[in-house]
Amino acid sequence: MSYSPIYEYSTLMDDTSKISDRRQTINNLLIGLNGLFLAGLFFPLLNYRLDNYLPVVISAAVTIAAIFVNRAWFQLNDRYRKLVNVRITYLTALEDRIRRETGNADFGIYHAEEGMYKQDPKAGFSRIEREFIWVLSLIYPLVTLAVAGAVTASYFLGLQLPTIVK
Repeated sequence: MSYSPIYEYSTLMDDTSKISDRRQTINNLLIGLNGLFLAGLFFPLLNYRLDNYLPVVISAAVTIAAIFVNRAWFQLNDRYRKLVNVRITYLTALEDRIRRETGNADFGIYHAEEGMYKQDPKAGFSRIEREFIWVLSLIYPLVTLAVAGAVTASYFLGLQLPTIVK
């Protein structure tokens, strides 16, 4: 079998699609895990009186675990982004070659997408995914600080802060 740039292009597109699917699966898994972490973060607020430091300890433990997981997620997301970008750069160059060899100036989806990104540099999912991870990562310490503040206020001011759910 002789070399075919169209076959190479098709194979690389399929492979790039599989990598993107794997990335999305990881994102879905870690969004679900963050849902569990958020439930764990709010559990002490809903089930314990805020007149002792147990809610703070639980919130801090959940926060530390979530930050470690989200840091790994952020790094993994970055690796997938770079891997896909390398492939897209190669596929775009391959599109140029196929355009020259076939005379088909309209060949290739990546050139069309490149035009979209030039019109709107904020387009694309990587930036949104990364911002989402940061927002999730910021929620945990903020809630933990709020719980610690409420417990401290309860302790020093003698407030009786009730549980939300009995």
